[in-house]
Amino acid sequence: MHLFTRICSNQEICSDCYCGIQSLSCCFNSTGDKICQCKPGYAQKNRACVEMCASDSDCLNGGICKRFGNGSFCECRTHFIGDKCETSTVCDELRERCKAIGALCTQNNGKPACECPPHKTYILQTGFCE
Repeated sequence: MHLFTRICSNQEICSDCYCGIQSLSCCFNSTGDKICQCKPGYAQKNRACVEMCASDSDCLNGGICKRFGNGSFCECRTHFIGDKCETSTVCDELRERCKAIGALCTQNNGKPACECPPHKTYILQTGFCE
């Protein structure tokens, strides 16, 4: 874990804090708000340094580049997360149930489904991929 601190003015209270790997420094102001100094191309969003976008084409999976605070960031569609909306969460709820029957969670048109691995078939009588 990387901890970054900086010398704070009289109005600020210094403490170790973390703004992510893209931060240069971090401190808390007198009201307890986290202040992150981010590397170029990154800005503070939701208490961490996040990569900024310039247009919608910088965002993946239908995300939209929107102005937020001191920068522009990708706003992700449902079931996507990450600075650029690069990570799908569609299988998060189904993954463990699929694993329990020996299957993998896959996406088909944005919908999760359990799918048996190659050379295995779902056997209705046993409820497992065999």
